[in-house]
Amino acid sequence: MSTLKSYELSSGQVVNLDKSEVSFSQNVKEEDKDMIRTRMGVKTVASHTRYLGLPVIFGRSKKEVFSLVIERVWKKIKGWKEQFLSRAGKEVLIKAVAQAIPTYVMSCYKLPEAICNEIEVMLAKFWWGSGGGDRKVHWMSWEKLSKPKGSRGMGFRGISEFNKSLLGKQYWRLLDCENSLMNRVMKGRYFPRTAVDKSCSGYAPSYAWRSILSAQDLVHKGARWRIGNGAQVKVFEDRWLPSNQGFKVKSQRRYLAEDCTVSDLIDEDLKTWRRELVF
Repeated sequence: MSTLKSYELSSGQVVNLDKSEVSFSQNVKEEDKDMIRTRMGVKTVASHTRYLGLPVIFGRSKKEVFSLVIERVWKKIKGWKEQFLSRAGKEVLIKAVAQAIPTYVMSCYKLPEAICNEIEVMLAKFWWGSGGGDRKVHWMSWEKLSKPKGSRGMGFRGISEFNKSLLGKQYWRLLDCENSLMNRVMKGRYFPRTAVDKSCSGYAPSYAWRSILSAQDLVHKGARWRIGNGAQVKVFEDRWLPSNQGFKVKSQRRYLAEDCTVSDLIDEDLKTWRRELVF
């Protein structure tokens, strides 16, 4: 309680104990439970199902856990169907509102493909005017509508692809910000003896960690080293070339060792490439 009081004085935010809940593990004695409930004035729950609007406990059925996302999108679309909207109006609502609803959840968890497909089906029906008992022709698939306008699409986001890009952003934060709190927590639990780019799911991983790891291949596919002194970058193993053809050196020179680094190709005094080795 003194810690909470210190937080309130420092931040100016007051903790509402009337809206707070506490859950106990099986190892807590009954007299300790009663003491904590009495001192804090909070109610006891068996477990917390949601935290900041996100699910905490995951069962075998992920579709059931994330059904709330579908409901929120459907309620929005249902309200719009009663209005007379132009194509431009529908486009703005889909991009700015409907596709933004699951963004918060998708930045933390990987939505099942069934959920992504169901959301896209609802958006497609709204775009083409289908609703209730009316079934209208969908003249173009959602996959084609999701292409950029320069490629004859409408620029709508593919839900699954957007989900993976948001998770890739979280993975990049772990890769780039080694001193962040998120990195230190994840490292202590899942990759204490290695780097995040060489990590695996580990033992009994959380769904959040598995979701972030699902974007690992995507980030590695487009990531490459930025050369400083080149001492840590392997010439033939790492991805460091500016071209987009894999970012790797494909031809190997006989006079260069397999484990040589980019620093071996740089003249330290002149700060230029050693042309006899590069060309």
